[in-house]
Amino acid sequence: MKTAVMIIDLLDKSRWALELYYFRGKKTLSTFDDLIKLLDYTQSNGLPLVVISPRSDGFDEYLPEVRNHKDFKVAKLICKDNSNAFTNPEVDEHLKGIGVKQLVLGGYNFFGCVSAAAESAYKIGYSLYTAKTILYVSPVTDAARSEKEVVEGYFKKVYENVDALAHGLGLH
Repeated sequence: MKTAVMIIDLLDKSRWALELYYFRGKKTLSTFDDLIKLLDYTQSNGLPLVVISPRSDGFDEYLPEVRNHKDFKVAKLICKDNSNAFTNPEVDEHLKGIGVKQLVLGGYNFFGCVSAAAESAYKIGYSLYTAKTILYVSPVTDAARSEKEVVEGYFKKVYENVDALAHGLGLH
């Protein structure tokens, strides 16, 4: 089954929220090391990389740690006009056009844009995978929802980290 990686909304303007959340000690991750690892696995396994952004200049808007990665510049950039990337028909058309059946999702805001995309992708019929270390949450909007509630609803498997995800999906 063909797998693609989709990164959603890791914009530099969101850095304040990401740093606030992670530096407050809610999670141990304070950098984007696992996301960079995911990009490395994506490149070494020849997986398609789809980048979702609310702006047409999304590559320039992404976090420097991500946009400066060697694989990031060859990604397919698709813009969205609301929280759910799949409301833009180009997303599903592109994925189906290249034969994707499985998606690895990561990005920000987990309980907003990422979960909205996960719900639509699941309903369309994609098998979804992720790792806890590539799901970034907002310290402001995510207090009311349970991670377990969202994850168990749509994702076929949630791994502890990207190395475990890569192993589980047979990536090297």
